[in-house]
Amino acid sequence: MDIDDAAAAAHKRKRPQDEEEVDLSAADSVEVLDLRAAKRLLLGFERRLRDNLEARIKYPDDPARFADSEIALHAEAERLRLLAGAPELFPDLVPLGLAQSLSSLLIHDNADLAAAAASLLADLTDSDDPSDLAGVQALADALVDANALDTLVHNLSRFSEADPDEAEAVHHTLAVLENLLDLRPHLADAVCERTRILRWLLARLKVRDFDANKQYASEILAILLQNSPANQKRLGQSNGVDALLQAVAMYKSRDPKTSDEEEMLENLFDCLCCVLMPMENKDRFVKAEGVELMIIIMKQKKLAYSSAIRTLDFAMTRFPPACERFVDVLGLKTAFAAFMGGITKGSRRMRLLGKFVENECEKIDRLMEFYIRYSDRVKEEAERLDNLDLEDLEMDDDERYNRKLEAGLYTLQLIALILGHIWHSGNSQMRTRIELLLRQNKLTKQDVKDILQQAIAGKESATRHVLSSSPRRRAAHPLPPSPPSAASRRRSRHLFSSAAAPSHGGARERRPIAAAVDDDFFTVDLDPDEYLGEFEEDDGSPCPWEGALVYRRDAAVQHLEYATTLERLGLGDLSSPDSLARAAAVGILSSSSSTKAAETPVLVSLDVTRRRGRLRLDGIVRTVITLACFRCAEPAPEGIFANFSLLLTEDPVEEPDVVDLGTIYEEDIAKGPSVTGTQDEDDQDIDWDDRLHFPTGDKEIDISKHIRDVIHLEITFDAFCSPTCKGLCLVCGTNLNTSSCNCSKEKTREPKDVNRRGPLKELLRPLQQR
Repeated sequence: MDIDDAAAAAHKRKRPQDEEEVDLSAADSVEVLDLRAAKRLLLGFERRLRDNLEARIKYPDDPARFADSEIALHAEAERLRLLAGAPELFPDLVPLGLAQSLSSLLIHDNADLAAAAASLLADLTDSDDPSDLAGVQALADALVDANALDTLVHNLSRFSEADPDEAEAVHHTLAVLENLLDLRPHLADAVCERTRILRWLLARLKVRDFDANKQYASEILAILLQNSPANQKRLGQSNGVDALLQAVAMYKSRDPKTSDEEEMLENLFDCLCCVLMPMENKDRFVKAEGVELMIIIMKQKKLAYSSAIRTLDFAMTRFPPACERFVDVLGLKTAFAAFMGGITKGSRRMRLLGKFVENECEKIDRLMEFYIRYSDRVKEEAERLDNLDLEDLEMDDDERYNRKLEAGLYTLQLIALILGHIWHSGNSQMRTRIELLLRQNKLTKQDVKDILQQAIAGKESATRHVLSSSPRRRAAHPLPPSPPSAASRRRSRHLFSSAAAPSHGGARERRPIAAAVDDDFFTVDLDPDEYLGEFEEDDGSPCPWEGALVYRRDAAVQHLEYATTLERLGLGDLSSPDSLARAAAVGILSSSSSTKAAETPVLVSLDVTRRRGRLRLDGIVRTVITLACFRCAEPAPEGIFANFSLLLTEDPVEEPDVVDLGTIYEEDIAKGPSVTGTQDEDDQDIDWDDRLHFPTGDKEIDISKHIRDVIHLEITFDAFCSPTCKGLCLVCGTNLNTSSCNCSKEKTREPKDVNRRGPLKELLRPLQQR
């Protein structure tokens, strides 16, 4: 340690002057960075690295004898930074040992040199230009082969963040890992399997103080968990659920202080939701008192309020123990935030029913108010339909029934079902209250029973969810409830009666129509092939995905769940049996009765935030798309877990001619008149293309195009069918994953002007057209 410290001290003392000299010499000696100049830079770096290693071996106990060589080595490493401007040269430099030399510098005994290597790699592997992708990927593959991943993770524990320089080195190391994962997503499984990256990230997130490295650690963890069921299980086995809950618990009673801290908190909840996909982790979440923590966060109503609800949704989906724990820890009190009161003792069902007895059955009064309101809506719609010329509209009974569902019949059926369960509970006080309210509104129990019978005996043909005769709108709905069991259907016939009602001539029981799950939010069930066939001759026809996702204005709705498919969004070319199988494996399943079994599901969660004159929709899109493998062109399913935000404004949206860059870098917003009226700072992160005009008089707005854009942005050029994919033979085109060939690896490469022959010639044409 004394030797290293002395060398490092000498290094730090002489670095500034030497760096200035190197910059000048580099400017003089490298006017144009071509392949020849790049090779000269690499050879100079390797010579300095070799000299330093020899000096360390020759004088291990005398740091002063090799301090100069380390200063020279650091200078050569800084000169290599020029290569970041010419990534097209990487394929030619990799065979000369570029990756191996940089990996050797990462494990150098001098921490300063290892930090310089991490900073250099962060620059070399960072490129947003698609034309540079091939070169950067070649360097990334060579770094993986040189075990750079293992070294980078090891250096995370080696650097001490108490030293500002080494803290910056940690940040650069995380940047290199992010760049490699972005270039080669399949490395997420490999790096977690071969290294202890998950342990380091969890330990870093447990630190109470916030800094840039903690935020970066949360982002890296979210990337590792996003599309990897194996990593989700590994994190659960490493006590990761408890660690994430501890990190989130720091914000149960306070809000983040900066926008960066808000982003870190969102990353933590994203990680928590990813970890909760495997069933075994749901059990760990319940045992770690995660349900209780989320309820506490909801009660505090801080910034993490909506994220806590989303986490509970992931934890309770298809996992009854989490639902039971939610009731046992008085979660109903939080869920009934508008009806605060005591919780009665007894079973979970009795606790729920007890809510309707509180304060002289005020909640039953509220239910009856809703019943009258929606009953009037359905009657008005029925009268309107009776006055229409049905011969011109060609409206059948199924479409008429769905029009009523859209007008509020489904909500009316739900209210009738709740009243029926309350009546069937046998509580005399609640029964008396219901009878009194029915008499006051000139209704009878038979009226409510008729609504229930209508829901049970709905026509099966109505499950086509046709909302109108126009080919642009054929009802579809987000996540309809599961159809009732035979026992529940029999029990609903007995509601509001002391004895079972006789069946209607043995008529077959039908499933209730699952249209309009929530009449404030619906979509359109679209057959793309049929739709395109109807409109292919009309140049002014609407896009086939129009109406696939429609938001309807309702002040009472704060969270929405939606289920559709890639086919309905007009993205059938991204769907395949492979994407459908991967979606089922990662838990992306649709319970919608309108979703076809052979279509890849797309799940969308929306949180609605209301402000004066605008609505903000924050959502998450989850699905799996099928891309072509970068190596063998076979189908490669890629998971998508993408966030998006939309801003619906009452004022017209006009993009300014000049964009204030201060808002991008979170500086003070320029003082001046705003383009669309008063804007909250919270909405500055929303791009102008994601701001939609939603006039006050409009009841609905189509946002399906934005969901398509979110999915399109997730399409990558480097998808792989498998991390071990061998690709195609460059000579004969044989798929080396399924067969082998006898082509010689030593065959001379043909000149570029020679006509291509063999199977690869036929493969080149469709790739160029694409």
